[in-house]
Amino acid sequence: MIEVYASASGKLMKQSLHDLQVSRSVAWIDVTDPTSDELNHIKEKTDIPLVELRHALDSKERSRVKITNFYTLIIFNGISEKASHPISPVGMFFTKKYILTIHSSDMRSFDDIDPGSEIFRKVMQRGTEYILYTLLFRIIRDYFDPIDKLDDLLSQIEEGVVHKYTTEGTRKISAVKTRLTYLHKALLSNHEVIVSLSKTEVVKEKHMFDDLNVELAQLAEEVELFIERLNTSMYLYLMAVSNRLNDVMRIFTIFASLLLIPTLITGLYGMNVILPLQANPQAFWIIVMGTVVIMAVMLLIYRVKKWI
Repeated sequence: MIEVYASASGKLMKQSLHDLQVSRSVAWIDVTDPTSDELNHIKEKTDIPLVELRHALDSKERSRVKITNFYTLIIFNGISEKASHPISPVGMFFTKKYILTIHSSDMRSFDDIDPGSEIFRKVMQRGTEYILYTLLFRIIRDYFDPIDKLDDLLSQIEEGVVHKYTTEGTRKISAVKTRLTYLHKALLSNHEVIVSLSKTEVVKEKHMFDDLNVELAQLAEEVELFIERLNTSMYLYLMAVSNRLNDVMRIFTIFASLLLIPTLITGLYGMNVILPLQANPQAFWIIVMGTVVIMAVMLLIYRVKKWI
């Protein structure tokens, strides 16, 4: 799908790519999951090589900046609408007359833009550099929502580790850690892109992109803090499991030691030799009572030593 917005003589228009006159207007061309025919149409209209367009659609493409004589290619990590691939690269082809964004899935950053709003009209009138800044800002801003949700989930995990520990807890910890790792990697890559972009002559209003760097640094620091919290939760979880195992083994050891006394005595009296009390008609009850007394004394000793 291709959407084209063009601003000329103070007017904002939605056009088809075929009708767009690049030399006479400032345009934003947004392309989502294009077909081969659409890619060829874009190539014919913008002279951007097909290989570059396909690179921008590659889900494994790394964030980077590439400057050519005709355009600047920016690969930036955004938040995707796909639950299976929450991080998705966005390709941005930046020139003085237009900016082309291309991505393989719907992006939250672009879906909630209102083309009919006065704010959008003013953004388009200020030129492609401000359009680029606005789009990058929206992509960065969309990281706050999943990070806030992870904060709430981390609080639940931390509370669960303190009060109960199950295998479900380990699965949650593993899932959150994977998500945090992807977010952290994406934020660091985006930070490198903005730094590289600020050092070039492509952008003139460098202070705007410095603001983006501040936002990215804050997000990255917050994710790093979450990772530390998660590691602490995992450590507490393992400690709780270890303590539970120690408690179980202590109970087994106490039972085994208590059963050792009657086992030893019955084993001795099972031998075919002359033993004390053998001729006493109350021998059985005397032996039972003696065994019970010894076990009670052992329990008392365990209790005094706070083993139980």
